[in-house]
Amino acid sequence: MERGKKIKISRLLKLRLLFVNMDDFVNFGAFSYSKKLWHPLNAVLNEFDAGTGFDHRTSISSKFYAKYNLTGNKGFLPVHSGNWNSVIMAYIPPWGGGKVANPSNDFEHWIGPKTPEQIDNFLKHFHELYLKIKKEGYKPLKYKDGFLRVIILRNVRKTKFLIVGGLKRSSILSHCGYKKLWVRLQYPDKNYPGNMPSVVDVKDLDNWPNVINGLYTKEDAMAFFYEYFKEDNRNTFIIEN
Repeated sequence: MERGKKIKISRLLKLRLLFVNMDDFVNFGAFSYSKKLWHPLNAVLNEFDAGTGFDHRTSISSKFYAKYNLTGNKGFLPVHSGNWNSVIMAYIPPWGGGKVANPSNDFEHWIGPKTPEQIDNFLKHFHELYLKIKKEGYKPLKYKDGFLRVIILRNVRKTKFLIVGGLKRSSILSHCGYKKLWVRLQYPDKNYPGNMPSVVDVKDLDNWPNVINGLYTKEDAMAFFYEYFKEDNRNTFIIEN
């Protein structure tokens, strides 16, 4: 390899930058950003393009948040099946870290439940962001923390990139036709999302903190992890029928 290329690759690794296919991104709810598959925010963008869905009365997001929420549904989202999350919104993965979400946060948008007012606030913000990105494109160097941030999920055959910073932008960029994006591997930190490992490999399952402490059985941890590699009913969403 030429010396210049080695220096460039070394610098990219130091900056934790990765060039990733759009089809390999997933969000917390295990929805893919591939244009071939269904994503709740991309469905909202389709409504914007059609001139509809600008408030909770007409937006598909109302149906989505009513059906996909941490307080009332189990089995089709990667959430722990125990009782601890039956009354709180939480994302506590078996590999450690995560967060307890604030239900009053209008922009905790990947999952419900939501009030009509929260949905309206989110839709207004999301539409404004859509128009901005549609006009200027993806400019990660222009803004502080401008790169989408990810952690890596790796099984024996495939790798997925879980978006932990920039979920709304990711949907917009997918909707606008981007095929690949430069993203940044999340830096370790004591606070979420840096409290999760930067790289999660299923081979390390026995050493995941929430498996060791008994929050997850090994079987539940495995099932949780592999939700992110499925192309199943979440991508042929029933509320559109």
